[in-house]
Amino acid sequence: GAPLLTMERTTFDDTGRAVEFGSHVYRASRYAFEFQLLVRP
Repeated sequence: GAPLLTMERTTFDDTGRAVEFGSHVYRASRYAFEFQLLVRP
């Protein structure tokens, strides 16, 4: 019944090919994260 933080991510190379995939589950009371979104012209 405890809350969880779940995250999936895919890393791509310069050609757009997926080179890594991660699926993660974290205990919410033990984890924090910060992210920044950038807009490219």
